[in-house]
Amino acid sequence: MKRQTENKELFTIKCKINGIEEVINFLPFTVESKRAEFVIEQTYGLDVDGCLSKDFTAFTEGSTEQLILDFVKFGDVRPLVNSGVVLFERPEKGEISRNIAIFDQRTGYSYTVGGIGLISATENPSHFILSDPLIDQEYWEYQKRKGNQVGGIHYFSEKGMKAEENSSVVGVFEYDTGLYNIIKKMHESERIKKLGINSPTYIAGGVIKNFGDSRFGFTIYRNYLTPEYLPNIGLYVDNRGSFKPHLKTYIDSKYSQLYLLHTKIKESHGQPSVTNTLAEIDITKTDDNLRCQIKDFQTNKPIPKNKKKIILDGLSPTPTGWLVKKSPHSAAQLYDLQLAILQDFNVVNSLQRQITNLQDRFNFITNGCAQMLMLVNKAYPICSEPECSEAINFAMRCFYEHLQRTDDFSQFNFVISGAFSHKAFSKSRKFHDQVELMFRQEAIPKTAVDAYAASRGN
Repeated sequence: MKRQTENKELFTIKCKINGIEEVINFLPFTVESKRAEFVIEQTYGLDVDGCLSKDFTAFTEGSTEQLILDFVKFGDVRPLVNSGVVLFERPEKGEISRNIAIFDQRTGYSYTVGGIGLISATENPSHFILSDPLIDQEYWEYQKRKGNQVGGIHYFSEKGMKAEENSSVVGVFEYDTGLYNIIKKMHESERIKKLGINSPTYIAGGVIKNFGDSRFGFTIYRNYLTPEYLPNIGLYVDNRGSFKPHLKTYIDSKYSQLYLLHTKIKESHGQPSVTNTLAEIDITKTDDNLRCQIKDFQTNKPIPKNKKKIILDGLSPTPTGWLVKKSPHSAAQLYDLQLAILQDFNVVNSLQRQITNLQDRFNFITNGCAQMLMLVNKAYPICSEPECSEAINFAMRCFYEHLQRTDDFSQFNFVISGAFSHKAFSKSRKFHDQVELMFRQEAIPKTAVDAYAASRGN
């Protein structure tokens, strides 16, 4: 790693990723604490072998880990910042958080500290306030009132698709109850890592004793640097719109792990967003140092065994004119793949809006997405190469027809990811009798599960 540069808008470091000189961007921000002191009891840490345990060894006084634990207690981030660490993963405009990410330039490790209170924005987009958690307010209600995304998950049971809103408390995690509790979060991550998924290492967790009768808790996990996705799109695509080698490395790592999760571990993730599937970079090395890290396994579910086509849905949230009947068994896996592809199309989306000529824009989108989908299918081999090509052609035709109807380029990622994923599953040897596409716009029969409505809580 080379010496960093810093200004008010951007903080950068230079390093080599798989032998190529790159720049990693951080969006700097400051945090002012107005939060009460937490009375905490650390219940989990690392034992002498470096494993998560109740029989743990205390952090070394003055270490980054101990400074982080002090921050959880007192809420004052200044001792950490004064030690030379960098705060990153700045909340987006108008959004809130209960986590903070910290990068230690000396070791190359980054840390995520969860359940520390409510982090909210000020008029200054780079300055935030840390305040007491709102233990009487659920996250989805708070976000809905603010006009923000309410969060939650979609998952599949033997009877079809279900939606569950994020009912956790604003600013903290529940300790051992509820969907997002930290005990499940830590143990699921450790379990899934032993099965071959690259997940973070939890190094501490515990109870906050002076809020909510010890019902809430905090966590600290550690990994190599996971740069923020959008500020670092340049790691994957250059200014001319050509994909860099890192994109193939990232896609190979990400989708091969997703395939392992589905086919060997036999579970679905439910939320494989870009924030849960970031590139992890060991900047202490110069080669073979990028892979995908998958996290947040507290919402994973066993893949249903029901292979009957009882779910009726659209191909994507953006109407395409196509409906699909699918089984819960196929849908749980299909949903993960579709969402992952949708979000990875940000690589294409970052540049397509800059292209003013509409034919050139169309060509850029279709060529870029087709290249990515071929890479995805090699890492997640749902169908043969000819079948993959057929699925890609189908997706591009759906997008072209969408443009003819609407002149709206902005929905390309929804249309193409949904059309490709469903067509690929319908052509595959394993799922061809569980996924049926139909071009007909008709009322959804009462005998089928309306997944589109269910996913919106209707």
